Amino acid sequence: MIVDDDQVDRFILKRQIQSSKIGNEIVEANNGVEALRIIGDISETKETQPDLIFLDIDSALLDGFAFLEALDKLKGEYTRRMQIVIICSVKNEEESQRAFNYDCVIDYLVKPLLDEQLIQLSKLQRFKQVS
Repeated sequence: MIVDDDQVDRFILKRQIQSSKIGNEIVEANNGVEALRIIGDISETKETQPDLIFLDIDSALLDGFAFLEALDKLKGEYTRRMQIVIICSVKNEEESQRAFNYDCVIDYLVKPLLDEQLIQLSKLQRFKQVS
């Protein structure tokens, strides 16, 4: 899943994910509110939840931290398996440290992402699924 209010950034990241083959199905959300609705709808129908979420920390309507708080409150079986990569336009060390306070956050990356970062991320994701 990609949660980003910038359509161009979503398009670029989607193409990178497809070419790196780290995701099978890519769901897009324009903001955190929409992403939570999608996750809620999927949980009601018992469909497979997203394993990996690329979350723009500065999304409109519901910023990334508010999204993480809301997701943390769900505490369902499906939310425990979700891994989140925070994406941002400018690196902010304080923001990065705050993001890693959430167990589901596995990385903090600055846009645009590099193909090498996605390769490393796929290795990290596999490791997290095993452990």
